[in-house]
Amino acid sequence: MQEYSSIQHPHNEKLLIKSLDDYEKDLAGVNKFITTTKQYGHYDKVISPPDRFKNWRDDCDSMSQYSNWICTESGTPSLKLDMPDLPVNDILNESLNAAEYYAKQRDHRMPGWYSMAIHAQANNMHYTDHPNNYPSDAPQTYGWTPLADKCPITTEWFRDVWPWSPNLTRIRFMLLKPGGYIRVHSDTGKGNWELLNYNIAITNPETCWFAQEQANTIPWEPGDIRLIDVGRDHCVYNESNQERLHMIVLDHRSHNKENYICDAFDKLLKLIK
Repeated sequence: MQEYSSIQHPHNEKLLIKSLDDYEKDLAGVNKFITTTKQYGHYDKVISPPDRFKNWRDDCDSMSQYSNWICTESGTPSLKLDMPDLPVNDILNESLNAAEYYAKQRDHRMPGWYSMAIHAQANNMHYTDHPNNYPSDAPQTYGWTPLADKCPITTEWFRDVWPWSPNLTRIRFMLLKPGGYIRVHSDTGKGNWELLNYNIAITNPETCWFAQEQANTIPWEPGDIRLIDVGRDHCVYNESNQERLHMIVLDHRSHNKENYICDAFDKLLKLIK
């Protein structure tokens, strides 16, 4: 593994980066993207659903179709879900107590970004990325990692409260240090807008920006559980002097969350239309 240097950035936290020139060049690109997105409102591209979905609460097939339409055709950049109370402070404290297990997420072009998983491929807390990034002979099964035992309240909430599904793969703590950023990218290919990953804000400093293509920045509050369109180009920049902690859950197209998605979208429409 190639080693990179830790240097001081403006908030006096150490970031693992290759050079100050790389940091400043990539940060300029991130800031340019954020500025470009701010000409839009977050929900500008959201459209109203077809009339055929009006009675989704009375028909399971209609609910499933409506949920799929919301995720793939509604133009929604992020959708806040109403799920049972999340023990935000307990999750934060457990993550702090397990901070020694964080490992670098991606490479030096994503400075200040760290992760660890409580549920992952091969029960490995550091298998936090796509399976293609790990040895081909690594087990393709997913399960609880040793980190789950060190974060019992977090694990209990996901085991007993989160609407579980067989599609669930990774549950990860994602830490972004002050001055850190995640470069502009799309997770599904450019132009393929789709609500896909669940993102949970444990902490989100006021000046930490999650910008999305044609959608400004996500209006995060600690405790928010949002379904995110990661097909849009997006980036994150922690301009604050505090750490930003989110959790990402990969649990694609789970039927037991369709009710949450449809209900959340109906509530969103009442707020923005």
